[in-house]
Amino acid sequence: LEYRFGAIELRGAGRYYDGSWYPSAGAGFDLTRTFGIDVALFGTKTFLERSPHVGLAISLRFDRR
Repeated sequence: LEYRFGAIELRGAGRYYDGSWYPSAGAGFDLTRTFGIDVALFGTKTFLERSPHVGLAISLRFDRR
């Protein structure tokens, strides 16, 4: 799901895998007309560690118009 509040975009999602739910949430911020930042938190687990963990992703958006 995604919803836009002017210069801010809120996102949420989830996935079901191997008997567990893994939620994710994020936000995008338009700092200028050509530059923005996206931040996301997501649930994950690896094959080595069976307990779930929270991951963090940050990306920079550049738009040359």
